[in-house]
Amino acid sequence: KDSISNRVFWGNWGEKSYAGDLKFDINFSRDRDNVLTSAMQLYDGVMVFEDSVWNVSKSKIALVGEDIVVDDFKITKGKSYVKVDGVVSAERSKNLNLDVNQISLRRVAHYVPAMKRVDPFGMLSGGCSISDYYSKEGRSFEVALQLDNWGVGNDTLGTLSVNSLWDKENQEMILRGENR
Repeated sequence: KDSISNRVFWGNWGEKSYAGDLKFDINFSRDRDNVLTSAMQLYDGVMVFEDSVWNVSKSKIALVGEDIVVDDFKITKGKSYVKVDGVVSAERSKNLNLDVNQISLRRVAHYVPAMKRVDPFGMLSGGCSISDYYSKEGRSFEVALQLDNWGVGNDTLGTLSVNSLWDKENQEMILRGENR
């Protein structure tokens, strides 16, 4: 069994802080069928984006043959979080799930230039699930998101709920949205 241990520190001395401290080990092994597994064990850590401190929870990410396995990857700041858990696989019974809670749209827009020009705001919560990723018949995904007190510029537009799923048979997205 081969392994690599890493600890990554970064930081800047600019007007706003961008910094981090992450430790992780990567192990390489083969099973009885000679299938290669590359497993990364991520330990509790911290990342700072514009003076905003986010905690990184202990998790595991592995490449097992063609599957990508994510075991409880989560970054948090108070009640806000982004969580990824599950498997990207050709097996229909396996899904990769993304959950978000109280993520500031304005903060996301800061890192996406096309969004920044629109100046959106609001708090995003909800989730997304992807399955059949490698399937020849096509991927399957479902999305359920809510954007509370959202708007653009100085205009508050309400609460937006968006639900969608992929219709494999017709190869089209079914999208339902409602703003109140």
